[in-house]
Amino acid sequence: MGAQPGAADRGGTFRQKEAHCSPVEGTSVGSGKRLKMMTVLEQILGQAARKPQARALTLIDADGEEKVMTYADLERASWRMAAALRQWGLSGNELVLLLINDLAELVPLFFGAMMIGALPAILPVPVAGAARKSSSQLRERMVQAKARLLVTSVGMRPYLEESGGVPQTAIVVTSELRGEPADVFPRPLPDLSETAYVQFTSGTTGQPKGLQVSQGALASQVRHYAHAVGLNAGDVMVSWSPLYHDQGLVSNMLMPLCHGVHTILMTPSTWLRNPALFFQAVDRYQGTISRWPNFAFLYTARRVTDRQMASLSLRSLRLLASSGEPITPDAWPVFKERFAPYGLADEVMKGSYGMAEYTLCIAMVPLEERQREEALSLRMLNEKGLAVAVEKGGKGSQVFVSSGKAMEGAEIRIVDERGEFCADRVIGEIVVRGDCLIDRYHPDRPFPEDSFCNGFFRTGDLGYMVDGWLTVTGRRKDVVIAGGNCISPEQVERIAAGISAIKPGRAIAFGIPDEQLGTEKLTVVCELVHDDQKTRQDVRCRLQEEVLRELAVWLGRVEFREPGWIEKTTSGKLSRYRNREKLLSCFQENRPATSG
Repeated sequence: MGAQPGAADRGGTFRQKEAHCSPVEGTSVGSGKRLKMMTVLEQILGQAARKPQARALTLIDADGEEKVMTYADLERASWRMAAALRQWGLSGNELVLLLINDLAELVPLFFGAMMIGALPAILPVPVAGAARKSSSQLRERMVQAKARLLVTSVGMRPYLEESGGVPQTAIVVTSELRGEPADVFPRPLPDLSETAYVQFTSGTTGQPKGLQVSQGALASQVRHYAHAVGLNAGDVMVSWSPLYHDQGLVSNMLMPLCHGVHTILMTPSTWLRNPALFFQAVDRYQGTISRWPNFAFLYTARRVTDRQMASLSLRSLRLLASSGEPITPDAWPVFKERFAPYGLADEVMKGSYGMAEYTLCIAMVPLEERQREEALSLRMLNEKGLAVAVEKGGKGSQVFVSSGKAMEGAEIRIVDERGEFCADRVIGEIVVRGDCLIDRYHPDRPFPEDSFCNGFFRTGDLGYMVDGWLTVTGRRKDVVIAGGNCISPEQVERIAAGISAIKPGRAIAFGIPDEQLGTEKLTVVCELVHDDQKTRQDVRCRLQEEVLRELAVWLGRVEFREPGWIEKTTSGKLSRYRNREKLLSCFQENRPATSG
């Protein structure tokens, strides 16, 4: 812990007094051997001490070019960034925002900040074609964060100028960072009681918040998730998930690096332009494991061509975990059918459930068990709050996919409105407790008391349990009370997804106040593939008919908007909060209606 920094630059590598406590190479992490808890940073530096020339990261850019970083390379670059940040006056417990589109710069800066006890927070890079919207969101986060420093890439300057910046945050470009490891003030590495980094929530149901992720919660999550996925020394992680999201950062980078697993990374923008790069990396490096959001399965199946897949093999893949957004039953069958000819195994895909407030993962389908799903009666779900299984394909039913069982260290329960525990198949709020739970926002503000119920954290999600298996059915804040029924917007959006005239993923449902009736008016906003009056009329009629038939409620309003109007969070989820407020603002300003 108190070793001199920069050992790698003097011909050796950083060595810890208790490096032998790190996970044992050549064995499964879940082998049952209880090892002393170490911080993520200690574990990664321990890997650099034991096998400095082993590949840590392979970074793939937009042109498919690769940059390899060994553990020694990663350690050396991280200490240099630690020294550079120190020269800019950054010290322990000060927040540094990282707005960087080059992984070779971003990763060492993240670890360098941790090395000096600072709090790195990775920000999403601007979305192509939405610079103004992205700049506005950046300013919101900068004002909220009150960061000491923001480090960015040269290409991000126009984006920052558009945002206007904030007075208390100094801005430095990566090319201006210079430092040598010997310049780092000697200090112990952070311990388990300290904050590791700040993670911004995606803002699905409200404004994004900065969460202080503790070193202890992070180390526990890395250990438990590695156990859940059966991580071993022969695995290879392949990921395009953004590092500003807990999925990309924790499960797809920090976990494999801690356990000496070669990790292949590309940015989301690189993957979106050419999703076949993921499969090429799997084939070349014999990739075994990854973690994706639900939308990526359909996106990949539709975008990747047979020509791009020619001669590629996916037989090495053993796990594709789905997380980050609700799991839909249509995505996986399409994905499996599309890529089965290239060796994709039938049981590769597994559902999971997690949230940033628990560092990442809470539940997952066990590796040795099959994925579960069942059709539920929507009438019983919405009127009675019961998960009653019915035959698939029947009128008034929808299929729900299970998220699996509680991961080691986590306990999941379902509670009713009074806070009492529910029996199996009774819908209620999902609550959780465990050693990966975070309990405060940045800067050092505890969660409100009403965030907890009987010692459990209230997730805000709705769901039910059956024999220890969790199924998520919606969000408590999103539920629309229409005609005395509790309607989950996701049910309406899944109906909209079946209408080909609506752009995939570009329909969002929520409730807006109906003062005359004293209730909420169920509303859908959507973007069309081809927008004209006839298409609008046809889509409105079909949506209203199918919602009435399937959910037994009237769809009060259908709004049509121009491409790109519907906002998503930085993690790609529909932001019900932002879109609802945006639509209400349009009504208040008496803008011309576009409901057709």
